[in-house]
Amino acid sequence: LMYTLLMIVLLYAAAIYLAEPRDIIPSPVDALWFTTLTMFTVSYGDIVPITAGGKVLTASLIVLSSAYTAIPIGIIGHAFSTVWEDRERWLGM
Repeated sequence: LMYTLLMIVLLYAAAIYLAEPRDIIPSPVDALWFTTLTMFTVSYGDIVPITAGGKVLTASLIVLSSAYTAIPIGIIGHAFSTVWEDRERWLGM
């Protein structure tokens, strides 16, 4: 799970760094910052893509990170509901 997340961050950061001009994203660290904030929040708005390629990459990153986050949440939610249905047996009631 963490390995895949790291690969997504690194690949998208490299792609964003190559797609955007240096006055928007001056260093790879700024690209990592932008990618990480875009994946986990709605970002601060301090870095905004201006090229068509950067906008497409950012939109695909948002969709991918939403789907990637939803899968573990569904698994954890299912496990919680299974335990909740079986709570009388667990509590010895």
